Amino acid sequence: MFAECLHGNNRIALVSGPLGSGKSALLRTFADQAALSGAVILGATASRTEQVIPFGVLAQLLHSAERSGLGSAGTGELLRTITESAAVHGSADEVPGRLFHQLCMGLMALAERATAPVLIGVDDVQYADAATLRCLSFLTRRLEACRLLIVLNESVQAQPARALLEAEMPSEPLFRRIQLPLLSPLGVESMVAARLGRRTARELRDEAHRVSGGNPLILGGLAEDSDVLVPATGVPTTDVPVLAVGTAYRQALIGCLYRGEPATLALAQALAVLDTSATPELAGQLARLDADATRRTAGALTATGILDEGRLRHTQARDAVLCALGDTERAALHSRAAELLFTAGAPTRTVARHLLAGERPVALYAVAVLQEAAADALDANEVAFALDCLRLARQTGTDADEQAVTAAMLARTEWRSNPHLALRYVPELTSALRTGRLSGPDIATPVNSMLWFGQAEGALGVLRLANGSEETGGPASSTHVQASRMWLSTAYPEAGRARPDAPAGALASRSTTAVSPHLQAAILLRSLMRDGPGERLAHTAERLLHKYRLCEQTVGVLQASVLTLLLSDRLATAERWSEPLLAEAKESNAPTWQAQFTALRAEIHLRRGELLMAANHARTALKIMTSKNWGVCIGFPLSTLLQAETALGRPEETLAEHLRIPLPHAMYRTPVGLAFLQARGRQHLAAGRSSQAYDDFQAVGEQAKEWQMDIPALVPWRTDAAQASLSLGLRGEAAELAWAQLARCAPEHLRIRAVTLRVIAACSRPEERPQLLVRAVESLQQCDDPYQLAHPLYDLGWTHQVSGRPAGSRPGTPPPRTPDGAADQTVRALSAPGPQEPAAALSEAEHRVASLAARGHSNRQIADRLFVTISTVEQHLTRAYKKLHVKRRAQLALLLRAGGEDSAQAR
Repeated sequence: MFAECLHGNNRIALVSGPLGSGKSALLRTFADQAALSGAVILGATASRTEQVIPFGVLAQLLHSAERSGLGSAGTGELLRTITESAAVHGSADEVPGRLFHQLCMGLMALAERATAPVLIGVDDVQYADAATLRCLSFLTRRLEACRLLIVLNESVQAQPARALLEAEMPSEPLFRRIQLPLLSPLGVESMVAARLGRRTARELRDEAHRVSGGNPLILGGLAEDSDVLVPATGVPTTDVPVLAVGTAYRQALIGCLYRGEPATLALAQALAVLDTSATPELAGQLARLDADATRRTAGALTATGILDEGRLRHTQARDAVLCALGDTERAALHSRAAELLFTAGAPTRTVARHLLAGERPVALYAVAVLQEAAADALDANEVAFALDCLRLARQTGTDADEQAVTAAMLARTEWRSNPHLALRYVPELTSALRTGRLSGPDIATPVNSMLWFGQAEGALGVLRLANGSEETGGPASSTHVQASRMWLSTAYPEAGRARPDAPAGALASRSTTAVSPHLQAAILLRSLMRDGPGERLAHTAERLLHKYRLCEQTVGVLQASVLTLLLSDRLATAERWSEPLLAEAKESNAPTWQAQFTALRAEIHLRRGELLMAANHARTALKIMTSKNWGVCIGFPLSTLLQAETALGRPEETLAEHLRIPLPHAMYRTPVGLAFLQARGRQHLAAGRSSQAYDDFQAVGEQAKEWQMDIPALVPWRTDAAQASLSLGLRGEAAELAWAQLARCAPEHLRIRAVTLRVIAACSRPEERPQLLVRAVESLQQCDDPYQLAHPLYDLGWTHQVSGRPAGSRPGTPPPRTPDGAADQTVRALSAPGPQEPAAALSEAEHRVASLAARGHSNRQIADRLFVTISTVEQHLTRAYKKLHVKRRAQLALLLRAGGEDSAQAR
């Protein structure tokens, strides 16, 4: 066309293409080349904001003519005329014909005066004022042999091409339309190669085409972002080239949108806000476009390469569009999106996400939506999102009933990670219960918090308030009130006497499908505490574990079931269930559950003799959840840790470490407190503080009898007290306690029977010991606890050694395995059936000194008692340590506390 222009043929070209397709760059490049050929260049860029100003683009062309030297005195006159016309006439239709003719003739005279070819280029001509378009059309029709070429750039927009633009253009051959398409994959490769090199361009071609849609402007942004990853050689810094989608890409995409029609930007914003929920209908409604406008606008965005199958091509595109919105505008769009999605029946979580991002205050309909969304989110383990929903519902709601439900949901949700924080809702929930605004599981929420933190009397008061809810709230309320009563009587036996609960054996007579998981957990634990572990309860526990998956409603019954299994010595089964439950607790974003299941795992490891694993899991449980959040239950992991560390021979360090932890006084009113006292007593005994140990064990026994929990499998206080008595030299009392314990042991309680038999053996005559110890060994061999098994095996070896019979000659006694490969020298020494350096190999003097040291006597006390010097005591102890492979007195106590007649002589 330019060649034809050089031969005196006027031409006009309309270059059409999507936003960012390179029309402006093409016009600039062509103008530069035309200028090199001697052409006079007159340029203008139309603007949407100046579209209503008559002759606005023409004024730009006249200014360009003046700068190029083509202007004359008449040019200034034309510009003044345009300025005066713009001030008087509001549109092209109002321009008088005389004035229009004057300006057109002036422009034609300007073109005729040129001695060189004239190139008039107008960018974004779709925004040009109508008066200028008429002048340009007039110019091409009237001029002959003037060497004029007019190039107009038009962006493909959502609106149809303006009828005026089409009408004013002359027919061929004067006029020609040129369509500028998006880049093909090969075109993308060529453009990227110019910046990043051929090899990189070849590797990135397909991905770059997918992300950019072939839009040159957007592709240029991608290349700029990726340029930092590729050195000047064109060889990427990594083996596989990486397409970076960053700031330049975002700026290019936003530039495309803001240069388009308002509808184009509005629809892109609607799609970005709706994200995966977008449909053409919803996006159009959010952008306030009718169906036809939505279809045209979506087509324009697709033609631009921004959309692909109705979606923004890349997540960074969505982020860029959202970030370009002002905060107020973005919030308004989210609020309107929430309303549209709610009306369309979208999932509540989807609606809630927009409510959270929307304006404040939210509409009143949102409270129910937010509550339901929070419940759904918790099922999907989206705890943080659930909390956000509930907090917004709490800020929004004005209805008292809704507020009560929201507070209960908040308390249960915050419990997952911070039980102490959940405690703050108790006063509000108690007030709501008093006025009858709580029902179903919400009734149990304040009770659970109060029981956890030692407020038994407060919980009892809440349950008295719940009487009305039980009667008027239907079966669900009645079930949860009954369950809460049972939890109270189980967790706080003394306080629980104020309110009767279901019979202890109720679980066996009820259908497990007829009651809630909360009540099933309460019945199971109550039966466990009253009747002790056994086959029936273990079977029920395993059935419940098969029935439920971990969630807010079932976590209690699942924990109770695992506890029942481990107390029933079903350790392999308990471990098999606890492992996946612990993994699920981690996935559930519930640190409270994770800490609880970790503590259960620690106790399982302890009962299997895996001491280091037990200690590590107990420490982990105490780290996952702070002591403040553990409430009265802190005694559970702490007792496991104390027992594991005691067995490993390092109780003093553990006790010193955990004495710094403030233990709630209310803990001692619970079965957990009994477990802690038992563990502390065993630690005292191992450290030689036998009197303190005895006091702890007696306290446990008195409480267990008062609470009707005097069950050996749960609270073996008589065996512990017998060991303390034996250490104090009270052999008769020790025997009496141990025999009383054995008489109370059920046949299936093998572990405590074995430990008790070992104590009885220590109290018996030498010739009676082997038979008792063999029975203990046989029982423990069925318990999968190598640590406990090591004790009677060692005693048996020692007994045979003293009697002159080789320990290895006793048939049928397999060597125990080393406890979890991590127990120290004390445990390995205990595990030897025929010791290489047994305590019996000590000299009589060494044995007496070691025995007294093991019972907690100081070197001076030993010297005074044996009538020797302190130096002699130290020498005997040094030799005893070396022979027994120990380093501490606590380890001596572990080795010698069942020492038989020889150690009795030392007393």
